[in-house]
Parts: sequence; C-alpha cells; structure tokens
Amino acid sequence: MDEEKSYNTEKPDSGHIASHDAEGLGTMGHVQSLSRKFSPWSMLALSFSVLGTWATFAVDLSNSLTNGGPITILYGLLLVTFCNLCVALSLGELCSSMPTALGQAYWVSRIWKSSLGRFVSYSCAWINVFGWWTLAASQNAFMTEIILGLKTVSD
Repeated sequence: MDEEKSYNTEKPDSGHIASHDAEGLGTMGHVQSLSRKFSPWSMLALSFSVLGTWATFAVDLSNSLTNGGPITILYGLLLVTFCNLCVALSLGELCSSMPTALGQAYWVSRIWKSSLGRFVSYSCAWINVFGWWTLAASQNAFMTEIILGLKTVSD
C-alpha cells in the first residue's frame, strides 16, 4: 500500500524560525552547524553586490539619455517596475505553493503535465544556467566600460 507523505504546513512564529529549521534538520539526522546572520539590510546589500545594480544602471542611464532623454528613463523605470512586480508576485506564488531549491525547473516539471515535461524542465534549467553565465559576463563588461570611462575622464 502506498503511503502518502504528509508535511507540516503550519507557518512557525517569526522568532522561532531558526529553531524550527534546526528541528527539521534534526529529524533528517543532520545538525545545524552554521549560524544565520542575514538581516533584510544585509540581504539587500548582497543582492546589490551580486547583481551590480548601480553599475548596470549607470551604463543604461547613458544609453537612455542619448536615445530618448529623461522621459524615456522615467517611463522606462515605471514600466520595468510594474513588470518586475508582476513577475515577483507570480514567482512568490509558485515559491509558496511548491518550495524547493531546484526552482524554475521543478515548477515547470510539475506544471507541464504532458510527455514533454521532463524535456522542457531540462531546457528551463539550462536556460537558467546560461542566464547566470550571461549575468556574470555582462557585469564584467559593464565594470570594464566604467573603468575605461573613468580613465578617459581623468586624462
């Protein structure tokens, strides 16, 4: 007889999340050895560091000013903010309904019910990998452009 796995879906109090996670690790036979020191500010700082937000904005700002002016920047920021909020809300819904470390590839395999589900999930995972590679390469290119621009200004 197949037994269904049952998971505790109750949300713990915010003050007891770390102990709740440590208990969950203990039930799997693991001991929590690393401390968690991320605050909302440190997570925001880490995301700005990893994504190179200011460097990217500086490069895009020069392109926007030459190709459309200040109104392009204003409407562009409003449009991008709205679209990013829509994406964040939909990803938040998927994350809360199917929490997993695999992310998009798992969600695609669960949502895509046809025989192509595994292939599409595999493709989604590789697209994600290529996206991270492109992000790393573009940040290097942006920083190089900024450094060369500073050198040009200082000469």
